[in-house]
Amino acid sequence: MLALVLWFGQQWIIDDINTKYIEFPWRYLFLALLIFMLGVAYADLLSKYSKLGSWIRTKRRIFDVDHFVLASSVTEEKPYLKATCALKFIKSIKNVKVSVQITSHVTVEHAKDSFILFQDEIGTAEPNLTKKYVFATFPRQYSKSVGAGYPYWGEDQSRQWAGDGTHVITLKARSFLRYQEEHFLMSAIRNPGGGPEPVLLFGGSESKKYMEVYAP
Repeated sequence: MLALVLWFGQQWIIDDINTKYIEFPWRYLFLALLIFMLGVAYADLLSKYSKLGSWIRTKRRIFDVDHFVLASSVTEEKPYLKATCALKFIKSIKNVKVSVQITSHVTVEHAKDSFILFQDEIGTAEPNLTKKYVFATFPRQYSKSVGAGYPYWGEDQSRQWAGDGTHVITLKARSFLRYQEEHFLMSAIRNPGGGPEPVLLFGGSESKKYMEVYAP
């Protein structure tokens, strides 16, 4: 628009003083339109409702979430519940780097904390290869005389936490130009009784919109 206004202004001056004709600035107009279209495309990609952005994210996907469940486990005759996520890789991809970040107690500002739980590297991820990751472990009471104990992140007992609260788990996978990020919500309610602590897990396509609210 600026190029057009300037050009018409120049033509008016030229006609008024009978000087040399100035050629229309096609080059500048093309450059302005190109910059404008690039800006439109960039703004569209930033929008979470963008069809173009959604198509690109689909093409860059590395895995599907097969399941995210509380799996029962027994170690040294002690029962546990483990928040386990299973990934199924979509196609043959080399050098896949996987990381898991925990953002604990997201609803309590003074207790909120973020840290990397673990990182994994897969040399070659073949189609339908399944990898299972334990995000948290919840000990279950096996004797009335012995308490269940505090839950802990992953399978490392040194990462114990109080046992309640709402937590967001961010799973990232990257391989060259491919990148994927998924969020999971884990809500644990303290149970003063003798049973296991109630734990609610949310994740997967059916709860995607709900998860977006809690994603850090």
